[in-house]
Amino acid sequence: DTAHPYRAALQLIRERITARLAQLDGARVAAIAHRVVHGGSRYFEPVRVDAGVLADLKAFIPLAPLHQPFALEAMDIL
Repeated sequence: DTAHPYRAALQLIRERITARLAQLDGARVAAIAHRVVHGGSRYFEPVRVDAGVLADLKAFIPLAPLHQPFALEAMDIL
């Protein structure tokens, strides 16, 4: 459902970050931190997300089906 309020909020955050960066000469985002509900038995502390980490986190969706998909979507949007 593309009308979900969570998706609209993420789009708004992205738009505001983009607009603010446009006002700053040469500024860019170096990193964005995002908390994920379930890291399974593998992730207990912050990690840099790459394709392998994303695949692992997607595999944990059954452990937190109401939250994990939205956390992963937030990473994709932002």
